Amino acid sequence: MITKRIVTGLINVLENGVLQVRQDTIVEEDGVELHRMYHRHVVDVGDDVTNESDWVKKIAIAIWTSELIEARKAEIERLRKLDPHIPPVDPNSIK
Repeated sequence: MITKRIVTGLINVLENGVLQVRQDTIVEEDGVELHRMYHRHVVDVGDDVTNESDWVKKIAIAIWTSELIEARKAEIERLRKLDPHIPPVDPNSIK
């Protein structure tokens, strides 16, 4: 029987608290791996992690303190002054 499963293969935590997540899509036949594909995405500090894996949720809860969230907002605003193409921080999107 051929099955497909998606697992969190790697999570990198950057210095500023941003999470880089690699999802592995694994195709198997009778328990033997036939193919593996990777998808990477970034979860910024304060982003909604409802649809993330349990591992990503646990790491976010552990490291995203209110101080870190405020520091990240300040960092984004500082970067916006250097590059106005960076979208503004929506305070309602940060939890």
